[in-house]
Amino acid sequence: PFHSGKSFLLNALLGDTKVFSIGRKTSPETMGIWLCRTNMVASDGSEVWLMDSEGFFGPGIAESYDAKIFTIATLLGGHLVYNTVKVIDQQAVNLLEMLARRAQLFRTRTSTEPANLVTPEFLSVKSFPPLTWVVEDFVQEMPDSVAHAADPATAWLRSYLSCVNDSSGDEVHILSRLYSDVKVKTLFLPATTKSDLQDLSKLEWQKLTTEFKQELGDLKKHILASLHARSFEGEPMTGRTLERSLRFIVQGLQRGKFHELPSLWVTWTQQVAEMSLQDADGWFLSLLGSIDHDEDPLPLRDFNNQVEDARTKSVQFYMELLKDFDVSPDIPELRKRMSVHFQQKLGLYHERVQRWVGELIAKEKDGFSKLLSQRELPFDPDVFRKKGEDAIRKLVDDFNAKLQVFSSRGKQPVHGKTAQMPVITQDPASQLSTDLHTLLSARELENEREIAQYFKAAVAAAEEAVDRELKVIGNKLVGMAQMKELYSIVQSRCWQAFEDKLAGHKWMKLLHHHKTHKSLVQTDTYENKMARFNAANDQRLSAHFRTALERCRSSYKTRKTNMAMPVSESDLVAEHRQLAASVRELLDEQGRDLQDTDAYRGALRSLETVLEEGFAQIKQKNVELWKVHSDEATRCALRENEAVHKNCRYVCLFTWVPMVHKAKSRKHLLNCLSRSGTGTRMSQSMQNQVFEDWYNKDLAHDAATVWTNFCLFLGTPIIGTLGLCLVSGCGRRPPPPIPQQQYPYAGSRPWYG
Repeated sequence: PFHSGKSFLLNALLGDTKVFSIGRKTSPETMGIWLCRTNMVASDGSEVWLMDSEGFFGPGIAESYDAKIFTIATLLGGHLVYNTVKVIDQQAVNLLEMLARRAQLFRTRTSTEPANLVTPEFLSVKSFPPLTWVVEDFVQEMPDSVAHAADPATAWLRSYLSCVNDSSGDEVHILSRLYSDVKVKTLFLPATTKSDLQDLSKLEWQKLTTEFKQELGDLKKHILASLHARSFEGEPMTGRTLERSLRFIVQGLQRGKFHELPSLWVTWTQQVAEMSLQDADGWFLSLLGSIDHDEDPLPLRDFNNQVEDARTKSVQFYMELLKDFDVSPDIPELRKRMSVHFQQKLGLYHERVQRWVGELIAKEKDGFSKLLSQRELPFDPDVFRKKGEDAIRKLVDDFNAKLQVFSSRGKQPVHGKTAQMPVITQDPASQLSTDLHTLLSARELENEREIAQYFKAAVAAAEEAVDRELKVIGNKLVGMAQMKELYSIVQSRCWQAFEDKLAGHKWMKLLHHHKTHKSLVQTDTYENKMARFNAANDQRLSAHFRTALERCRSSYKTRKTNMAMPVSESDLVAEHRQLAASVRELLDEQGRDLQDTDAYRGALRSLETVLEEGFAQIKQKNVELWKVHSDEATRCALRENEAVHKNCRYVCLFTWVPMVHKAKSRKHLLNCLSRSGTGTRMSQSMQNQVFEDWYNKDLAHDAATVWTNFCLFLGTPIIGTLGLCLVSGCGRRPPPPIPQQQYPYAGSRPWYG
């Protein structure tokens, strides 16, 4: 650095404090590079020239200019002396390392010059000349960590140096790799009074402090011991080659071979700009963290407004940070960085919105479910459906309106994109409507089940009423009129019990369930049960009247056998009529109030058949008894028939014609009866009945003989006639006529060719 004692140090090495100009003011005295030819001799016998360079950080001097001065001194010099005052600090070490790196970079780049340019040999050497760091005005003690080292001052420097890996992989210090040798030398104060220190150019050699002169001698000896001439084209450098080398270096600097680095101010300004971006970006992130932290997410409009407000504050904060710096604000970069955080925040916001929408749907569903559960079942299905649909429509409309208000995006932002609603697979309103309809359908199903239970109870009540009424009747025999009345009573009780169960809900009569279950009751409960009862009653009636009929038949047979015969026909009819009436009364007694039943009518018909058959039997028996009592008359009539048969010769109508035979026999019996005492007690009809019985039984053989003769008499002529017809061919068909032959041409004869 300037005013660090470079010029005075060179004067001290020459033993003359007036060679290089030394100033007492704060402004730098040495500008550029000064050369001085000396009488000192290097270790190789060459002449030693001293270069005094301008100090670093002079007023109005750019950092690149200081770096170029350092590069020229490093490349041209055979031994580089770098001096500071009082201490070695990290900042000074970092500065030296940076300057050395830049000099190394320049040397590497200039070594690739075109072939027509002569490159000094020292630019091809891998390392720089030896480096000696001189710390002037040093009065402190070395740190304990290096105080016991062989070379404490050099060890002190190495504690600050940065390390890099060399080609072998071992870590080495940067300065040790760039310079062939690195040493540190300390110098005591050259004077101790303020007046002497203010202008060292006036201080004579003898007045210098002893410590300074001793340490200066060691420094001079160290420098000259390792000093040798720089080479140019294989020869030690001379004044001309020095000029050529200097020109080569300066031209290389002018051609841009020296890598320009920004100044500390520019670097710091850039750092400030970058840090301002980071600070503004960080503050935006902090502001985002305070947005949308409540239990429910912010509406989209509020979210966009708060995010845009955070963006605006971050941009204003960024502009405020750069207000005192000559830096163009990079608003697009800040927006880009804020966009990254915004996208992350937007993802979290979308998750919260989706969760909130799901919770809102669940809340609406819970409320609707509670509303449905508050309705006591059963309920009129049509009214239930209508009210449910109206409630769903209102809930969905309110939900949709709330969602539309929530999803309003607000005004267009300036510093970023607008947040939008998350993409939801199914429209929330449609999903809510579907879920609510599902709940309504489930409740309707429960309502249907409850209605079915009511109708089931009504059917059971109707069945119980029918069973109760039939149980009252039990096994009693019921007639048709009673059965009809019972049908009416049971039907009335059945429907009354059915309707009473549904009386609390009059709307049930309008449901299809009512018609269905009523039909079920009509068929399964009323008609089937009554049909079974009626069938059982018919069976009981049949069994009852079968028993009654047997009793009547037995009574009739017994009393019939006790009738006195033979009697007149009128007496027989009167007595049998009286017997039949008593038997019918017996049947009526067994079927009182049941005479309108089929079983009674069937039993009565059977009884009438028995009576008719019995009357025919006793009537026949009465006739037969009269015939037995008329035995004398029948023998008389038989003798007369035999007399007539004897008087007949070959042809007699009595023996050949049945009608004549029967008429003659009737006449003979009636005549004989009129002459007997029994016949006088019989009526004419009874006498005819006695004749019929006598003729069909006693004269059956004679009557059959007459019928045989009659058949032979009539059959012989008929058979003869038929035989003659067969023999003579009567009735035979004539033969068919013979067809005449037809010729193809007109004429009477055929043509034979």
